Amino acid sequence: MTLQFLGPESPVESLAALGGGKANQLAALSRIGCSVPRWFCIPVEGFDAALFQAREESGEVSAGLVSLPVPNNIVELIPEALVKWNLTDEFVAVRSSGLDEDGTEHSFAGQFESYLYRRGVEAIVDAIGRCWASAFSERNFAYRAAIGKSDAVPRMGVIIQRMIDSESAGVAFSRNPLDPGDRESLIVESVWGQGEAIVSGKLDSDHFIVNRSTREYEVSVANKMAAIVQHSEGGTHEVKIEDDRAQKASLTPDEVHEIADLVLRLENELGVPQDLEWATSAGRLFALQTRPITTLPPDAVFDEGIAGTAVTIWDNSNIVESYSGVTTPLTFSHVNHAYREVYFQTCRLLGVPQSVIEEHDSTFLNMLGLIRGRIYYNLLNWYRLLSLFPLLGKSGSFMETMMGVKQSLEVDLQPLFDSLVDEAPDYGLLKRVGLVVRLAVHMLGGARANELFLSRVDRVCRPMEEANLANLSLPQQVDLYHQLLDGALKHWKAPIVNDTRCMIAFGTLKTLTEKWIARDGADEAASLQNDLLCGSGDLKSTEPMRLLLEIAVEIDDDPEVRRRLLEEAPEEFWRSLQGGFAPHLKERFESYIAEYGYRCVDELKLETLDYHDRPHMVVASVQGYVRHGVPPSEEIEARKREIREDAEAIVRERLNSIRSAYYFSILRWTRRAVGDRERLRFERTRTFG
Repeated sequence: MTLQFLGPESPVESLAALGGGKANQLAALSRIGCSVPRWFCIPVEGFDAALFQAREESGEVSAGLVSLPVPNNIVELIPEALVKWNLTDEFVAVRSSGLDEDGTEHSFAGQFESYLYRRGVEAIVDAIGRCWASAFSERNFAYRAAIGKSDAVPRMGVIIQRMIDSESAGVAFSRNPLDPGDRESLIVESVWGQGEAIVSGKLDSDHFIVNRSTREYEVSVANKMAAIVQHSEGGTHEVKIEDDRAQKASLTPDEVHEIADLVLRLENELGVPQDLEWATSAGRLFALQTRPITTLPPDAVFDEGIAGTAVTIWDNSNIVESYSGVTTPLTFSHVNHAYREVYFQTCRLLGVPQSVIEEHDSTFLNMLGLIRGRIYYNLLNWYRLLSLFPLLGKSGSFMETMMGVKQSLEVDLQPLFDSLVDEAPDYGLLKRVGLVVRLAVHMLGGARANELFLSRVDRVCRPMEEANLANLSLPQQVDLYHQLLDGALKHWKAPIVNDTRCMIAFGTLKTLTEKWIARDGADEAASLQNDLLCGSGDLKSTEPMRLLLEIAVEIDDDPEVRRRLLEEAPEEFWRSLQGGFAPHLKERFESYIAEYGYRCVDELKLETLDYHDRPHMVVASVQGYVRHGVPPSEEIEARKREIREDAEAIVRERLNSIRSAYYFSILRWTRRAVGDRERLRFERTRTFG
């Protein structure tokens, strides 16, 4: 095979096709005029030949390979190449250069091996074989699988480059990869000795945040107790650094500025943000390698001509309770539609004119966002929406309470809120009075409205729950979905009214508790209020646990059933029930699943497998109760009643008869509102199920 080594003077086409990403980038650095240590490259044809030879000798090549044999014709070319590029007596670095490496989409940084401080043909040949073998490392295969390239056959060139015995070395990013929204900064990381310490993550590094325009910078100096330097027998090793030097910045201000200038020049010349590896030696800055930063969003995100100038703030303080972790696009599309429809109805209910609602249609469409699989509130759109409500006023804190965000807007973002509320409709006194009357009428008729809503949801959902979806075509299933939207979601007035009622009742009770009863501040008030609401009525949310406890008690009283439950796996016990064992128990479990099969962790995610999909998980829950002892439900209720009565005694002790009567009327109202909220929230879960 006739094979030619590549170098900085080789045609760009040859470097890109045969040298690998690293060789192509090194040649670009040389063309730009950077100080690049002398180098040459063994093209991927050498790798192909070595792979063919290995398969001929040993069969299939697999993960975990230590080294590939270097063909004799390549070994024979190396002395000549060392002379040609003036590297004969030099220590060199032998670096992998994968064809996919250092691209604009995937960097493959750290996936292949490099070997430092090698001198002489024998040491270089050994490092070449090891570099080639790193293409078959388990780490590389895992990375390829993660980026969707697991089927591609890795091919690799190898760089032989003069070693720089660096005083300091590191990396520089022309943009901030840790904060893609930061368009003003570049980042420099630096250590004493070789930059391998940063690439491998072995040692802490100095961290410089440099302003791209002014070159002013902030530095966090690491306690650099060690450095990676040349070993006397070749390769590198770790040495201790003196204390005074360990706590000193590894770059001078002039060096920081020079590195910043270089990485910004590379971004300008190469057209994309750059990740540069550099080294300093004898007062000279060397560019060792550069690659595009692959973790940044597209430039269009920051182009005002494309993305506009509007600020978007994402917050998941409240919604994360319902949609924790990763959520699928299917669930998000339904949730986004549901929020839009529900808040359309809320605005109408609260008296927002139809013309105002229509003007803000884009706000309703963009109340939520899906970012890397997680659902967030589009916070400013929520402020914009809530500012439309009469009676709400222009209070940011009240809006934050309604949404459940954990902290107020930062001072520098306050003008954004001010501009939104300044644009809000200015409702007159008659409009606000009319809203109060409207809400009062709806709340007075709340009990009847709730029953009608529950009946409607049952009428819509019952046929769908009984339908065999597997026998329906996709268009028929879509029709069912639209029947659900039209029959239930578009008639969500009762939950909206009750949520408003619950918010007002809870807020009133909180205010009275803090003002009239609590003596040790807000914490005591919150604890007392929770105790007063403990076990308040037959809450739908506690009903599933009560029924499971009843099943557990029934099993605990039957020694044979108890033994089998604890000895068998949940799946096996469920199969036993289906096979005829304990038919009365089978009926109890199936009744529970029919009624509460949708109640589970992440129950509002369409992708969640609930108890209908995995009925044995109900068995697992009961197993836990039986195994650890079943507390009688009467004891649990008695304990709740005791907590509630103790809290009521405190109220009676601290209030006179008139205030006490008024306070307990608000408490009863709040308890009813909380109970109704739980009943209605279950129907929401049911529609998702």
